[in-house]
Amino acid sequence: MFAMVREGTSDPEKMARGRGQAEEFQRIRAQQPGYRGSVTVDAGNGRVLIVTLWETQEQAQAARATLEPEAERLLGPLWTAPAQVIASGPVLYNDVSQT
Repeated sequence: MFAMVREGTSDPEKMARGRGQAEEFQRIRAQQPGYRGSVTVDAGNGRVLIVTLWETQEQAQAARATLEPEAERLLGPLWTAPAQVIASGPVLYNDVSQT
């Protein structure tokens, strides 16, 4: 398994109004080959950390061609600073279960 960690800054009011846009992006991301799930953490003061899991690094990289333009279109207006990849690599341990 492979993980990508992003950090961004959002406007909480815009995020609340743009909930449908965020849900649409989540649906598009979930349709990508190799997608295994994600965890979004509210780190306070509008700062958000997003951990996205993929079966392989190659699938994560291939998905970027679809996801980056969709993120800009759907999520870009909701962020005060676009989410940036701050780390990526093989998952060493995972005990998160799907509900």
